[in-house]
Amino acid sequence: MRKADVAPTHAQSARIEPRPFDRAICVARPYLLPIAECCARLQEIWDNQGLTNTGPVLKRSRSLLSRYVGTGSACLFNNGTLALQLGLQETGMAGGVTTTPSTFVATTHARHGNRSCPAFADIEPDYYTTAPRMSRRR
Repeated sequence: MRKADVAPTHAQSARIEPRPFDRAICVARPYLLPIAECCARLQEIWDNQGLTNTGPVLKRSRSLLSRYVGTGSACLFNNGTLALQLGLQETGMAGGVTTTPSTFVATTHARHGNRSCPAFADIEPDYYTTAPRMSRRR
C-alpha cells in the first residue's frame, strides 16, 4: 500500500493555525497565593480569633477594597454565586440574559435564582468571546 492511498489522520489533516494567545486559557485552574503568604494571613485570624463579620481582617479588607474602587463602602462575599445573586436582586434586573456556556456555573445559577432565563451564546473560536451571530436560544 502506498502512502498516498492511506487517508490522513485527523491530526494530519487539521491545519494548526496560530491562536491570538501565547498559552492556553485554563478556565478551571484557580490562582493560588504562595502557601507561606496564606499561612501568615491565617495566623493573624487565629491570633485575634476574629471569625465574624466584625473581625479585624475582614474590616481591613473591606476598607482597602472600598478605597481601591473609590466607594464609601464595600461588601465581601464568600462566593461569586452569592455576590451575583444579591447584585441582581439589588439592581432589580429581570428577563432574559445571554451568557456563554463555558463560564463558571455561578453565572447561570445566579440568573436562574432570580427567575431569569439564561440564553447561551456560542463561543467565537479565535478569541473565546461570545459570538452573538452564532447564538441560538436553547
